[in-house]
Amino acid sequence: MLNYEYEFELDKYIKQFIRQKQTTEEDLFKFFKETFAHPDKEKEFTHKIAKNLSKITYSFYSTLSNRKKIHFLKAISKLFYVALSIAYWDYNLSREDADWWWQGNPHFFVSISNLIEPLEAIRREMGKVNKRYLRKRILLVEGQSEEQFFRVLQDTGHLLFDFDLFCYRGKGEIQNLIHLINEKSRQGVGVFLSYDKDGQNGNFLREIKKKCKIYKTLGFKIDFESSFPPLILQQALKLYFRNYLNRELDIETSSIRRLLRKKMPFLKVFKYQYREDIKKRKLAFILGKLIARELEFHGQEIVYDKRRSKKYQAEIYSFLRDLSKYY
Repeated sequence: MLNYEYEFELDKYIKQFIRQKQTTEEDLFKFFKETFAHPDKEKEFTHKIAKNLSKITYSFYSTLSNRKKIHFLKAISKLFYVALSIAYWDYNLSREDADWWWQGNPHFFVSISNLIEPLEAIRREMGKVNKRYLRKRILLVEGQSEEQFFRVLQDTGHLLFDFDLFCYRGKGEIQNLIHLINEKSRQGVGVFLSYDKDGQNGNFLREIKKKCKIYKTLGFKIDFESSFPPLILQQALKLYFRNYLNRELDIETSSIRRLLRKKMPFLKVFKYQYREDIKKRKLAFILGKLIARELEFHGQEIVYDKRRSKKYQAEIYSFLRDLSKYY
């Protein structure tokens, strides 16, 4: 549980410390020892931590702006709490007389969950130092087709897609979405929001950004399906017809390009032209398999190479590259 009086005092001490014109490694060590280490408990243990941390972090700390130094030092303060708790639980879980000490209290270990808050705080504060230090991310997607697509990519085990995934099912339930984003931000989770740039996106984004902290917004110019290159869409539709409709689809990439030029949701245009209502989740599953294959053989070019072939300049690949920047 947070001690708000202590947190207020700690914040004051941190701000006073960073106002020093010059800070040596020894200054940092003394600050860690005198401010973060417990005055009575495990003094030798915590002083060793203070010495090690000052040696390890001093050069990095010196490069930070004052604002980032505040967040960095807040993270370090929580690290001391976690380290002291680990020492406490190491002793109490392994002590020889544990059965006598904890007699009548079989639920004694529940209080170890108090570590959740400081661990989340470490993640949250370091995320404010640099987004790349986020060790947990969540991607919020607008529709079930996007969710299905990323589930398939995650099943490949590709490190790029090591994040939680949540489908918010359209822009209608904005208050629930705001609540979710704020809760994830409190936990120190980097929130990435994808959406279709339809007629509702202006007010939707303004409301979200006004009330929430978003690490990255990723908008599809028309919609998810329209973001794929013509060749991938052609392959996916052919497989869809073969696997789900038991018939062949005769369609050229040139026809796909003409449909994409309509600047309307691709599957709506396709339905009008070919009189077939495509199930989005089933198509997304196939699209996921096709993109996973491309990543397997051409991942370096798709994600990291600055000079890449034209076929890897489609919007969906840009979307994947944006995600990779924060891995």
